[in-house]
Amino acid sequence: MKTDIRKKYLSKPTAVQLAVTVLWITFGINILNTFFVATHPAPLLPGSIVMQFVLFGIDALFIAAIARGRNWARILFLILCPLGLVSVVLGVHLLTRLHGSLSFSLELGQSVLQNFALFLLFQRESSEWFRGGQRPELTARERMIARGHYSYARYE
Repeated sequence: MKTDIRKKYLSKPTAVQLAVTVLWITFGINILNTFFVATHPAPLLPGSIVMQFVLFGIDALFIAAIARGRNWARILFLILCPLGLVSVVLGVHLLTRLHGSLSFSLELGQSVLQNFALFLLFQRESSEWFRGGQRPELTARERMIARGHYSYARYE
């Protein structure tokens, strides 16, 4: 029996609302870091500016999809977020040498905030809201326990 838990809530759960707000803040930090803080040693090529706007658009679409309750966007964010934190930590020397410590600090802060948002998006209430009220399937052992001790169904 599928019931839509979103009907239970008049609005998004608090954890999802906070996570979406944090994601929009990190989006702003990313724009700030890209265009105002990170000084590039050579002039920017026009193609790189276009590519930045395309990437910002994709990032905004993912945040909007998460805000609308799309589970695929949440799962993709789960895959990409830890990879971003690892790349920032591994690139600390390069980031500070090329762009300065302020740019690195903003990048690190952005990654920490994104991982915090990831934590919020996978809370129990958030997960149920994203799945539309579907609870995870029972394991075979849990189904056997639920059937009772004297049921012939467990021997099938």
